[in-house]
Amino acid sequence: MFFATRMTLGEMLHYILPNYLFKVVYSLLVCIPITFILL
Repeated sequence: MFFATRMTLGEMLHYILPNYLFKVVYSLLVCIPITFILL
C-alpha cells in the first residue's frame, strides 16, 4: 500500500468499506444457496 501513507483515514474507509461490504454480500449470496442445497 504505497498510497496508504498519503491517504487520510476517511479516504481509506471510503475505499475499504465498499470493498468489504461487497465481499460480505457476495459471500452471503454464494453461501446461502449452497447451504440450502446441501440441507
